[in-house]
Amino acid sequence: MTYPKRWEDCSAYPTYKAMDSTTIYDEGIFVGYRHFDKYNIEPLFSFGYGLSYTDFNYQEIGISEAKNDSFKVFVTIKNKGKVMGEEVVQLYVSPTKNNLLNAIKQLKAFAKISLLPVKIKIVELNITKEDFKYYDEDKKSWQLDLGDYNIEVGGSSDKLPLKKMIKIK
Repeated sequence: MTYPKRWEDCSAYPTYKAMDSTTIYDEGIFVGYRHFDKYNIEPLFSFGYGLSYTDFNYQEIGISEAKNDSFKVFVTIKNKGKVMGEEVVQLYVSPTKNNLLNAIKQLKAFAKISLLPVKIKIVELNITKEDFKYYDEDKKSWQLDLGDYNIEVGGSSDKLPLKKMIKIK
């Protein structure tokens, strides 16, 4: 969940009780972090925000193409604190050339990990070519734009320190 700083930052605000005390929800896929990304609004707490007794360092990202149009994404994470901690590693896909129908980035994989102090873990996240598709309402079908995409990884939707580009053919 994404928490706004003020009510006016919410995706439903412009149409709240717009017609005869009725709220019209017409924001489509642009709710939550997608809305905040689209309008470049800084939230109070971003999607995935969490407090911990430790800090995690996202160190490295690697991507290998697997069978059946799938990809394995490897992320190296270190618990740089003094106590054991848990983290939800989030992977987002973002097209380098965005169209109006597609969100700036979309969560496509995640994994919750536990890590002892000063230990390092390699986390594997899997995505497929299907994860790069978006629904086109005019065509009434899923579409795939071929080309370059960024794979971004981090602990919340607004803190994605690792990034690597891949090409979808």
